[in-house]
Amino acid sequence: MAVPKGYSGWSLRKRNFGYGRRLAYAALSALSDKYGCHDHFQTRHSHHARFANFVRWIKEHYEVKDARKISKEHISAYEKYLVESVTDGTYSIHYAQNLLSTLNVVMSCMRHDRRLYTSPSKLVGKRTNIRQTEPQGERFEDVVRAANDMKQAKNPRAAAVLLLAKAFGMRVREAALADLLRLYREANENGACRILEGTKGGRQSDDREIPMGKPQWQALKYAIQHSPEGSTNLLHKDETYQFFKHRVIDPARLTIKAHGLISYREMRAAFSIDSYEDESGHPAPIKKRPVNLEAHLRGLMITSKRLGHNRPYVSRGYVG
Repeated sequence: MAVPKGYSGWSLRKRNFGYGRRLAYAALSALSDKYGCHDHFQTRHSHHARFANFVRWIKEHYEVKDARKISKEHISAYEKYLVESVTDGTYSIHYAQNLLSTLNVVMSCMRHDRRLYTSPSKLVGKRTNIRQTEPQGERFEDVVRAANDMKQAKNPRAAAVLLLAKAFGMRVREAALADLLRLYREANENGACRILEGTKGGRQSDDREIPMGKPQWQALKYAIQHSPEGSTNLLHKDETYQFFKHRVIDPARLTIKAHGLISYREMRAAFSIDSYEDESGHPAPIKKRPVNLEAHLRGLMITSKRLGHNRPYVSRGYVG
């Protein structure tokens, strides 16, 4: 076995390069070593969850349980498996690329080199950032029905997140951490409110304003009604976002799927369609090819601001 750069003899003698006896746990330890134990929680969680797919696969096909024994041949076989999974429709190109990217990151963290690196785009194909299918949940009434079922299942805070995602285009974290009282105050004073808390990468923009309409007022009032006592958002004062996600958000995903709405993120896409059509005055590109370039660009630009990234081409990942 080629010796990974930067390793001592002690590290090589220890299973999984000294990161732990179980492969999945060792991966998490290596990620914490790279990113820190108290930072980049979502990044570490995502990589760890995706690496679990590789762990299951390699144990089933090769009975390998030690990272030191993982070779280029194993990586090549996993690549072939993912290519076949994309071909038969089991995995999307996006997900297969993410699985390979995670494999690169974790093995690099554990080995301290890039000798097992693989190119996701060359193997499973180029991903497209343009949405190919219409999102579910365009009708607010359908989302309300799913929210009512969540409330009956004694999970009203998940219902609030779903409604906020649909009405304001919020990500799950943004909906969970939004200062609801500030939103209500701004909505009353300005007829629009800004999305500032829980933003991706901490990026805040004062021009990310969402105009208030009936769905926005309904979602906001519902969220305020079910905000825990003494809190300005959907979390209890002593509750972490990670705990909220695992105990409140994740259990409600089955209800969302049962209503054919797919996911919380699908609500953000449905919001994007609404925003684009309101501002352009035309059907979204995923429904009909744009005929007025000026209106099309205006719809993309305004929607991109409301989504929080301010990059019109990214909006095409939602509106087509």
